[in-house]
Amino acid sequence: MDSIFHVYFPRLFLSVNINPVAFKLGDFPIYWYGLMLCIGFVLGFSYSSLKAKKLNLDQNKLTDVAFLSTLASALGARLYYIAFCADFSYYLKNPTKFFYFHEGGLAVYGGILSAVFVAFLVCKIKKISYPKFLDVASFGIFIGQAIGRWGNFFNQEAFGVETTSIFGMCSESTGEVAVHPCFLYESFWCFIGLILLEIILRRHYKFSGELFLIYVTWYGLGRFFIEGLRADSLLIPYTSFRISQVLSLFLILLGSLLLLVNTIKFRSVKQRL
Repeated sequence: MDSIFHVYFPRLFLSVNINPVAFKLGDFPIYWYGLMLCIGFVLGFSYSSLKAKKLNLDQNKLTDVAFLSTLASALGARLYYIAFCADFSYYLKNPTKFFYFHEGGLAVYGGILSAVFVAFLVCKIKKISYPKFLDVASFGIFIGQAIGRWGNFFNQEAFGVETTSIFGMCSESTGEVAVHPCFLYESFWCFIGLILLEIILRRHYKFSGELFLIYVTWYGLGRFFIEGLRADSLLIPYTSFRISQVLSLFLILLGSLLLLVNTIKFRSVKQRL
């Protein structure tokens, strides 16, 4: 029998029963986790395709790059999680568990890093602007992350430490203790980031790669603080440092610096013209 979670937000007077399995095809279960990731990808890709027209990117080439980078993202997210999780030895003993994506265990940063690298290679082969592709992809990534995080809700994972916040969430997975719903925070943060990109594209778009740098900086900023609330953070081996917080801080600094440098270059070129 499928396990049912009774999830409630005591200070908001909300409660719901959720089943990690959305439906079954015969005896094969379709999990909400995978379903939310798929919905996030489809909506994200569709939205990015609309933006591709505005930035004069070839739709067919965009599809090729998006497909390969998304595949790399899924594999990279899983490898990143396994490499830094506390049960690394478990996966060595049970290698087939690598493919149990429906159980969770995907690290966003692993997915982003692998996708960005593969996209660079494919953009070179297809001869399309890599910075422009990243700008277009930023919209889809925000949407994919915002929707995909709800897969954590259905799996009742990626939550934080105990809290008295109005958003405190309780379930069997939290030991009936109110905790921070970190997946919810990150979802909202990504939706706000999407709105920010829309405003900048319409009013202040300056140079290719600008939107992606804003994405990197914005997401890194939110993730740095949200990760500090998590109860299941991946740590750098043999240290107490949270790997996602360290990486977030690096991306905030790098994104901000590159934005500043490229803005100065843009203004300099504009003045010469």
